[in-house]
Amino acid sequence: MSAWYEQSGPTKAEAINDAKNSFKNQNIPDYVIERCVQAEIDQYGGLGSYRGYATFTRQTILQRIRQMIKTRKEKISIIEKNPHFQRWMNCILYRPPDETQGHKPLRYRDALKSFSKKAI
Repeated sequence: MSAWYEQSGPTKAEAINDAKNSFKNQNIPDYVIERCVQAEIDQYGGLGSYRGYATFTRQTILQRIRQMIKTRKEKISIIEKNPHFQRWMNCILYRPPDETQGHKPLRYRDALKSFSKKAI
């Protein structure tokens, strides 16, 4: 007869909490952890037994999370360096309001107030 930890395994919630605890000092979005755990479940049909999870699956999930964060940072870096994105972002944030098209600027009024105070 096998031991209990070789028969039953962790639930998805337990795996998510374990991964969150592993990265508790880092600011990792919950959706990243949930997607990585779900990908492991989808690929293998579950998380295995507690013993198998601790030996194999846990490291795979943590590696997936690290890889996803690395890829995410690379993509954000590419977007931030793109001059077209920067122009578009500045246009959205600072262009004057256009009531006919329903455009409400996000930072135009703050910039206008700040400029008005310094101009006087």
